[in-house]
Amino acid sequence: MTEIYGEGLQLSPVRIHRRDYRLDDALALLRSDDLRPMMSRLSVPKPRPTRKVDMVAAVESRLAGESLRRLWNDLDETQRFAVSEALHDPHGGFHPERFKAKYGASPAGFGRFATPESSLLRLLLHPADAYGDAPLGIPSDLAKRLRAFVPPPPEVTLAAEVELPETVDRRRRGYVPKGEKPKFDRVEFVRGYLNLLTATFVIRQLPPWTENIGKRVVKSPKVYVADSGLLHALLGIEKPTDLGAHPKVGASFEGFTVEQVIRRLALRPRETYFWATHSGAEIDLLVVRGRHRLGFEFKRTDSPRVTRSMIAALDTLGLERIDVVHAGNHGFPMHERIRAVPMGELLEALRPLA
Repeated sequence: MTEIYGEGLQLSPVRIHRRDYRLDDALALLRSDDLRPMMSRLSVPKPRPTRKVDMVAAVESRLAGESLRRLWNDLDETQRFAVSEALHDPHGGFHPERFKAKYGASPAGFGRFATPESSLLRLLLHPADAYGDAPLGIPSDLAKRLRAFVPPPPEVTLAAEVELPETVDRRRRGYVPKGEKPKFDRVEFVRGYLNLLTATFVIRQLPPWTENIGKRVVKSPKVYVADSGLLHALLGIEKPTDLGAHPKVGASFEGFTVEQVIRRLALRPRETYFWATHSGAEIDLLVVRGRHRLGFEFKRTDSPRVTRSMIAALDTLGLERIDVVHAGNHGFPMHERIRAVPMGELLEALRPLA
């Protein structure tokens, strides 16, 4: 698709969990106050060690052999699924949002009011850095022990629906009078499938940025098909020439470029948004990480121009800059804080955020 999207673009690897860290590395990152309850849960014999290095050794020794199998047997079904998902995840991490989308609930310790420390899972799932910046995962040596008896997770299955049902058999919050069927919520029905498709990387949802800034903003998520090849197949597009003449070529360009920016900047889902007001101002991609706020616009043209919408976004959102990614061959400044970036130079123009 170089004729349509530009040249020189390569995919950047997604942010993954570290696979080279071991259990003693993970335990060494914890505080003594974290290790003491672990020793208690693992029934480390008394008198228990008080020096941190000895605590680490005691916990590590109990996460092996029959003691590890007993811990596995003590987990409930949802917790076992969580271990299995982390163990067989292609990126080596546990992702609570995806898990909840697949199973309909979070494992104990990852609920709305729970903490990881309250769960047995805290003995098996560990962050790979001292800041908790990386996803939780299972250290490599512990993973090797678990693979001896932990089965793979169940596959995702999607039930085809020809028509939306009038009622749905599911638990609902709120009161339903005796003898009456619960009303079918079509919005919740569709949202559930969108979340499932998001968890399986078929689509990407950008949530709206709804900061209280005195403007009426759009509050529905923006949805893209994550794989542009899949989008083209669904649209019946087989050749680049067909894509160039298709009415959805602009949407295809925007969705493809959004994915490349997110991968290049190694962004997490909670750092990506879009912003739009009912008066027409909008930003296709808003990146929020710490003190950084960046805006991105995607234009399938070789001569993008500054719009009133961009100026409004700069001032209203307090953006450092806006990058207008376009289909031309040259980059150029468009405004003091707005620059045009050709798609073919996207990877060189962007640097991962600190």
